[in-house]
Order: sequence, then structure tokens, then C-alpha cells
Amino acid sequence: MRRFLDFILNMEGRRWRALLATALLLAAVTGLFLVGKHQLELGAEGQLEAWMSGFRTGPWGVFVAILVFTAAAFLGLPQFLLIAACVVA
Repeated sequence: MRRFLDFILNMEGRRWRALLATALLLAAVTGLFLVGKHQLELGAEGQLEAWMSGFRTGPWGVFVAILVFTAAAFLGLPQFLLIAACVVA
């Protein structure tokens, strides 16, 4: 524990900036997950699958699946639900 405390207390400016950047990026990712969970309330997964299944027979199905997968991933939808929605589509 003493070595860790010495490391933290004797860090150079570059290391402090790297630590601050890491903390800010982690906070941003956590914030994205929280916003995504708040925006996609319970039942949104079923609505997403129902909407995507409408594109199953058309020529735009692959493009819609890629677009929805990417957008939902940025909003923090769990990965297994994203994959399930693409399988349904």
C-alpha cells in the first residue's frame, strides 16, 4: 500500500493529466450508459424488435439493422438485446 501511495503522491504533471483524461472518459461512458438506460425504458426492446421485423422483406433490411444496431449501442442497450434484435430482423 505504501508503494501505491508514494506513486500517487509523486506523480509528474503528464501522469496527472493522463489520470484526469482517463477519469473524464470513464465518466463520459458511464453517463452515456445512464442516459441510454433512462431513455430506453422497459418494453423498448420489444418495440425495437417489432419495428425491425417490418424491414425483414424489403431491400433496406440490412441497412436499417446496421443503423439501429449502431444507434442503440451508443445509447447503451445491452449487447445481447442488440444481437437478438438483429436476428429477428
